[in-house]
Amino acid sequence: MTSVILVDPLTFGPDPKTKDNALIQSMHVSNARADMDHSQVCSLVTELETFFKVNCGISTVVVHQSREPRPYRGPLEERGESVCVADGLSIHNVVDDNGVITRRLIVFYPMNPYRQGELARKQLVNHITKAAEESATIELIDLRPFEEEGKYLEGSGSLIFSPGGRYVYMVVSPRSHPEVLEALCRPENLNIAPQNCFLLRCKSMIPHTNLLGWCGTGICAWAISSLLFNKEEEVAFYEHLSATYSCILELSEGEMEKFAGSALEVPVQPRSASAGNAHYVLVISETALAALSSKSRELLMNWYGKENVHTFYGEVLERRCGTSLPSCIAASYTLGSRPPVPSQPSTIEVLRLGTDK
Repeated sequence: MTSVILVDPLTFGPDPKTKDNALIQSMHVSNARADMDHSQVCSLVTELETFFKVNCGISTVVVHQSREPRPYRGPLEERGESVCVADGLSIHNVVDDNGVITRRLIVFYPMNPYRQGELARKQLVNHITKAAEESATIELIDLRPFEEEGKYLEGSGSLIFSPGGRYVYMVVSPRSHPEVLEALCRPENLNIAPQNCFLLRCKSMIPHTNLLGWCGTGICAWAISSLLFNKEEEVAFYEHLSATYSCILELSEGEMEKFAGSALEVPVQPRSASAGNAHYVLVISETALAALSSKSRELLMNWYGKENVHTFYGEVLERRCGTSLPSCIAASYTLGSRPPVPSQPSTIEVLRLGTDK
């Protein structure tokens, strides 16, 4: 089953020393504006929680940073991007051909110095670490030691996984290091073959891959014109996309700058075998959907069905932090050719996340 982790943050806003994200529009705001932005982000988290729990029937946990012990809260008050929990951790279910989850993997990612320590220590770091130590059903891949070497990989910000986890795409940047990706994809970890790991480069000062494209089941969107290729590399990448995805949305630089390259597909599974087949919903910000060309928007709606494209207010994330909705939603990934059968507990249920008092 799919899992989702969200974070209700103590504070919100980018570190003022951040220099590598050209999409941040409002680095500095008044105290009143900052309070309003924080309130809007918390409202967004509540809205996302209701959507995933009630509309989708997905196991969802909100980590309230205010519930951390007092000694742990202080550092979080200095981490205004901690709402972007998917940059710091990810959940992966390895599924066999029968839909049985054979491995449950949790990854802790190495973050750049301005974002280290964003994960709630008691509710996430300590809880997950203890579960992995005590249970054979949970495996922890802790990549944070790379921080000491100045090598980073910021989760779903840095990485785009294809459905089923066969391919992974990463735009190389100061926040996305190839050596960390190689470690993550080793056979004992995510087991993604080296030839299926795509290292890309961006023309602009864009730190994260999930601002430049996304992948769904049979569909993808990429701001290919914003990527840096020689002619042979561009042809090879486009041939790969054409062979792997039936529908390709080619985004302009203008669409990318309005966050049209940032969206998240989430599988919604039936509660029982008699309830029908799994279907997919797309989560995208209002800004991003509005930025799409009429052709791309029509392709998107025809592919998913209008009722399965869900928009949320993401402007505050986009304006203040130069990121969008996917970084705030730590949704579990499937590694395998089919989704898990719905009778199995979700990974956050196995972890018993949200049970800390």
